[in-house]
Amino acid sequence: MPEKTLYLLRHGESDLTGGPLADFDRCLNQCGQSDAQKMGAYLARKGRRPALVLCSAARRAVETWEQLCVSLGPDVPVHFLKTLYLASPSQILACLRRLPASVDPVLVIGHNPGFTHLARKLVTDGHPKSLARLSQGHPAAGLAVIGLSGANWQDADAGLGELSAFVWPQDLS
Repeated sequence: MPEKTLYLLRHGESDLTGGPLADFDRCLNQCGQSDAQKMGAYLARKGRRPALVLCSAARRAVETWEQLCVSLGPDVPVHFLKTLYLASPSQILACLRRLPASVDPVLVIGHNPGFTHLARKLVTDGHPKSLARLSQGHPAAGLAVIGLSGANWQDADAGLGELSAFVWPQDLS
């Protein structure tokens, strides 16, 4: 039975027409803003309000969080971390493993390919439709809901996750 809940939310679709901006500084496009707002409304409606948010410091991830706040409210504690920018699964797990056991659930906002690889690494069981979707990757503004075995975040490791939902923005239209 899962004891910790991890929400992996990939940032919304980013603007690729902004000229010579560095990748880190790319903003969300209109679709990305809208999808992030929809995902925030979904989280609020389902009672999936995080106790803590770990968010990549990249502009498009920060803007995704700002759109989620429309529904979740601005009082959820958030840590903006440069280490989550294009982080590998092991880097994301290292951030999670530093959290106290009392913090649950946790929302991580970040990037691919790390999110797809982490979800595949953690998950061994779950909702069949969600598992099938996971094989297709992690779309922009997609939300994976993963229950983790273990009482502490330090226990988070490969094969200990159950994918209870994998929500894509187009599901919420």
